[in-house]
Amino acid sequence: MKRRETSDKRQEASPRSFARLSTLVSCLLVLVSCLSLPAFGQYPWSGILTSSRAANWSIAGVWGGVPYVTTVCATVAAPTGVEATDTANINSAVSSCTGGVVMLQAGTYQVGDLQVSKSNVVLRGNGPLSTFIDFNSSSPDCATSAFCFMGSGNSETYAGSTSWTAGFAPGSTLLTLGSTSGLSSTLGNSGSVVTLDQRDDDAPVVPAPASISSVTVNTTGSSTCTYEIQAVSPWGTLEVGPSDTVTNCAVTPNNTIAWNRFAASSMTCNLYETVSGREVASGVACGGSGTASVTDTGQGSAGSPVAATVVGLTESVASATGSGTAATVTTEVPDGLAVGQGVAVVTGTVAGYESADDTSRALWTVSAVWNPNNSTWDTTSGDSYSASTEFQYLEINTGLADSGGGEIVGDNGSLLVSYGSTGTTSEGDSGVGRVCPDSADAQCTTGEVSYRDAQEVHKVVAVCTGAGTPASECQSTNQIVIGSPVVLPNWRASQNPGVWWGGAYVINDGIEDMTLDFKNQGGDGNGGLVFAGCYDCWAKNIRGLYAERNNVWVQRSAHVTIEDSYFFGDQSYASEAYGIELYNGNSTILVQNDICQHIPNCIMNGTSVDSVVAYNYAADPGYDTPDWLMPLINANHDFAFYDLFEGNDSAGINIDNVHGTAGVSTLFRNRMRGQDWVSKTNSLVALSIGAFNRGINVVGNVLGTPGAETSDIADSIEPSGYVYSLNASTEGGEYAGTTDPDVTSSLLRWGNWDASVGAVQFSSSMIPTTGSAYIGANAVPANEILPASFFLAAPPAWWETPWGFPAWPPIGPDPGVVSSWDAPASGIRDDAIPAQLCWRYTPLDTSFDTAYAVAASGSAWSSGTATVELSSSAGSNPIATYDTVSVQGFGGYDGVYEVTAVGGASGAWTFSYALASNPGSPSASGATVTDPLIRAFNAETCYPGDFSGAASSFIEGNEDEAPID
Repeated sequence: MKRRETSDKRQEASPRSFARLSTLVSCLLVLVSCLSLPAFGQYPWSGILTSSRAANWSIAGVWGGVPYVTTVCATVAAPTGVEATDTANINSAVSSCTGGVVMLQAGTYQVGDLQVSKSNVVLRGNGPLSTFIDFNSSSPDCATSAFCFMGSGNSETYAGSTSWTAGFAPGSTLLTLGSTSGLSSTLGNSGSVVTLDQRDDDAPVVPAPASISSVTVNTTGSSTCTYEIQAVSPWGTLEVGPSDTVTNCAVTPNNTIAWNRFAASSMTCNLYETVSGREVASGVACGGSGTASVTDTGQGSAGSPVAATVVGLTESVASATGSGTAATVTTEVPDGLAVGQGVAVVTGTVAGYESADDTSRALWTVSAVWNPNNSTWDTTSGDSYSASTEFQYLEINTGLADSGGGEIVGDNGSLLVSYGSTGTTSEGDSGVGRVCPDSADAQCTTGEVSYRDAQEVHKVVAVCTGAGTPASECQSTNQIVIGSPVVLPNWRASQNPGVWWGGAYVINDGIEDMTLDFKNQGGDGNGGLVFAGCYDCWAKNIRGLYAERNNVWVQRSAHVTIEDSYFFGDQSYASEAYGIELYNGNSTILVQNDICQHIPNCIMNGTSVDSVVAYNYAADPGYDTPDWLMPLINANHDFAFYDLFEGNDSAGINIDNVHGTAGVSTLFRNRMRGQDWVSKTNSLVALSIGAFNRGINVVGNVLGTPGAETSDIADSIEPSGYVYSLNASTEGGEYAGTTDPDVTSSLLRWGNWDASVGAVQFSSSMIPTTGSAYIGANAVPANEILPASFFLAAPPAWWETPWGFPAWPPIGPDPGVVSSWDAPASGIRDDAIPAQLCWRYTPLDTSFDTAYAVAASGSAWSSGTATVELSSSAGSNPIATYDTVSVQGFGGYDGVYEVTAVGGASGAWTFSYALASNPGSPSASGATVTDPLIRAFNAETCYPGDFSGAASSFIEGNEDEAPID
């Protein structure tokens, strides 16, 4: 078998390295690409985007590209079909491998779940049409996934954390910290990969202090024990100690706590025996008297009862006060608000202060800020004080009672990081970053209460011990040098930025050349293949089938590449069904040249920074609302910033605000069809950008399908027939029903073909020439020439296909060109990308797909629905609701359709699908329906240029390669 093999620096196999080595050849072949290449030292987007709206996307993915490792360290025994045996054989081979390839032979391995927790291991099969792994566990213990490459860096506990005091500017690689203790410059060690974070723009309102007047514990026995009370809220767990040591397990402490965040009504109290950590009573209401009884088998005689009584947890000082129509709010941390700034307020315990009362935009306007320098109120427009924790606003209610708890977020009109309880999102998500206070001991600053959702992941290349030591950038101790530059522009001291790290990451791990079948995995929300705490890891030429939540899950990782792969189907057909999902703190991930079919969301970008999603093809979502168009690529679902989406071909792209805000991502030369391979009738939108997703760049895209999108812009949630949905409000919370005009004012559009106007739009009015706090003004580009790519200098190695060498660039406006595919107008490229060609021309896999004969007798059409009967069938109906099937040889019934219903009985099974017009009488014989339409995918067949090269030994990684500037 012909395979790609490369030198130690992996230059030939890397798309970026391939580009550097072959620029001259590409220039001769593709003149337009080279005419638009930037001058030396510039980024490809220079002259179109200002630096505050872009990043160095050329460094995404495995450093130097995915290597081809030739050293075989172990060969797994041929599959037996016995789960215990096959699982043990694979685990044994991985355990014995000290660096190299673990080869899996042809056949089908039956396993429960698999975990690789060591570095420099590549699992390689004999190709996705030869090597299969069937996963059968309904309760996987591998990061809730069937198969994981997972380091201890993914742990919910923290090996260390410290403050970050300088080096905030974008482009900085030298960071000054509170301490460098526990950090390492040896990749793979604990502390060698760090996460940068800071407090969100949300700020907690000063809490209402609470007290516990007494706690009584009664049990039998003579043991000496120590108990403690813990107050529990959505922010975590707070110990109420100190604990008293008593005899016979009776304790009556009198402790007072100042709970930082929530009122008593949202808290419960638990009782713990501190020596063993055993919880012996829980769920006692903290807001007053309450009693809970459990059985404590660890003290006294077995089964002796334990009773806990918590009495008198009370509120005292209020945090929001009203006087006439003026409201005064005190925040727990400096809020940095300015006079005249919009602010969302949710006070939490007493209605009336909420910003939802302002129906104009669900924001109050700050009328005064406290000047801590001279203890006065300042009412001058624009004035703010970094140390101020008090502000006032004029509100529409009078005579409001004092209120305790709650949150505020000041709308900076720019890059806003808000977890959502103030209404910026419909489902505030607290699970994607650190939370302070943190029961997992993240060493948050004493007294700090915050969510910390914006994150960047970086490797440590030097721990400084003095000026110039050990790296020239070092200026003093307590500094580190990171391997790639800081990206976000809004890091700032007022938000208490920090650095934390978990255990050791796994590095240089990969999986290649096999099919992963998850159809028997089951469970609730389980993932398929997960990279968790991974650095320089990859998946290449894999086929994933029927995952429960996602086929590939990337968590707390950096420089991971998912490429040349194919994903089909899911188990739920609902919204939480993804091909590839980035979640919970990722940076510089590369997802390229992949195919998704029959998955509601091909790519779900939950959290990432400086990542690239490029040249992927997605079709046929298989959504549980059959006429509903799913966009298939979701550019933000939690907190995603400065990502590039280039050259993708999908039904659309959605940038939502369901779990968190996002900003400054770029969509370049994508085809957003606004329609799908299986025709849809509802929610026909090419591009949706929800509220608080500011600074988005939309450049050189082909947007919409003539006839499907007839209008230009809507500002409502999920409209239909529009090219754009902009500014749409959240689906719930304080902002429900309102829009965010800053989405439009900060949106950059240049050179996009728009189906509603039937032309390319190069308009200076679509360039935001006025900047905001963190997103600079952008000059109108000097001309209408666009580069071929924003991260590649030439076609990558996988661009060559058996069906030709696709145009480069394949999508977007290029004056004078005539498309060879289906361009909607002259001067527009709308050629098939390699992944689309692979999907279109790869035959169906007969080991999964079956052609069933159909009968004319039981087939009919009525009121827009066609019903087809199978000619014979035993057992259950082989066709399922939401399947996409191909009907052939049945006259007007022919086509590809999503099944809306199934029925009938054994021997006369039927299925139905939407068909607008009466097809007439079906053909009498010879007709078939094929299901489920899985492709016989093998990347080596589709992309031969990416599977050849010179031999090499095992690669230790390219983690020290300098960023490409």
